[in-house]
Amino acid sequence: MASFVPQYPFVKGQILHALDLLSVGDNARPRLESLATAIKNIASNDFQDFDKVIDQFMFAPLNLNVSRSPASMNHILQQWLDPNSATTYFPEHQPIAPTFASGMLRTVEASLTGKTDPRPIDAWWILGHRTFEVMTLVTDRQVTMLLCTPAPHGKPPSGIWHPPAEGYVTGHHGVVTRKYVPPRT
Repeated sequence: MASFVPQYPFVKGQILHALDLLSVGDNARPRLESLATAIKNIASNDFQDFDKVIDQFMFAPLNLNVSRSPASMNHILQQWLDPNSATTYFPEHQPIAPTFASGMLRTVEASLTGKTDPRPIDAWWILGHRTFEVMTLVTDRQVTMLLCTPAPHGKPPSGIWHPPAEGYVTGHHGVVTRKYVPPRT
């Protein structure tokens, strides 16, 4: 989904960036409604086809062809969603598809409660968490989704899959604030 710089425990990735993009624009409501329906439709099968939902209802409507590439989709399946993969990032928390999909559904449903348009979604991957969970934070202005995970097992992918975003980390070791801005292409 994305890579990270160890000293910065947050990143956006292709799935989260796509979710952000789905929530804004002229077709935001029907796109989010279609995504919500698709997620609900795979719930009875333990969300086994979550990768296909991501591809068909997130990447395809946005024409994110790089994200739809076989290599990218294989990465999502092998490192994230396939609980039997030898290269999964979170083996002790598998299966994660039910948690990830249910959390995304809750975020989408919260976005769709916007009066006229959906509330914009701002989704982030937060690393260094003890467990694998999704937090949804709702205000009148937006819905924030935090995909909270431990650090991934194995070698994370190289390069940042970037959306235009900024994040700041403030620590107590001398109170140092670090700014990370992913490169823009």
